[in-house]
Amino acid sequence: MEFIELIEAVKAAIPSEGAGAAAAIGAALPWLTLLATLLTCFLGHKLHRIWLQFVLFCIGFVLGLVVSVFFPQEVSFTYFIVLGVVLGGLGVYCTRWIHKAQLFLMNAFFVYVALPELLEKFLPGGLSVLIGLVAAVIVGILAVRYKFLVTIITTAVTGASSAVHQIFHLLNWNEGAF
Repeated sequence: MEFIELIEAVKAAIPSEGAGAAAAIGAALPWLTLLATLLTCFLGHKLHRIWLQFVLFCIGFVLGLVVSVFFPQEVSFTYFIVLGVVLGGLGVYCTRWIHKAQLFLMNAFFVYVALPELLEKFLPGGLSVLIGLVAAVIVGILAVRYKFLVTIITTAVTGASSAVHQIFHLLNWNEGAF
């Protein structure tokens, strides 16, 4: 999985004084990822708004912290943390107005993440990505019209696929068996 490899690369870049925390995070992260994929698989429709609110809160919080770069060191960092929380709260508040766009993006993203990976075993890489992109747009459009059915199907399939890959990773099994 690309996410696990990215986290392992970030973990390798941590200085030696943070090695204990990095080891603890590295040991817990695969299990937390498995928990998130199983929650997405079984409770995806109920959790899709919560996931969106979490992502928008994180974006707002990070934007609040990024603003601190443009101010002198004398300004207390606490102000920027408060600004990040306020911007994150505004992001959560805005989720009620972007519901249809969120349905389209979330379902299209789930299909685009899962489908090319499944198709690349049968089709060349570029063709599987193109088919995945077209299918993602079609599923995103269908999700706006039939939100319950499409969201349940995409979160179940994507969550199950990710959970299987994560279990194989945790057990050191060969993923090429399927």
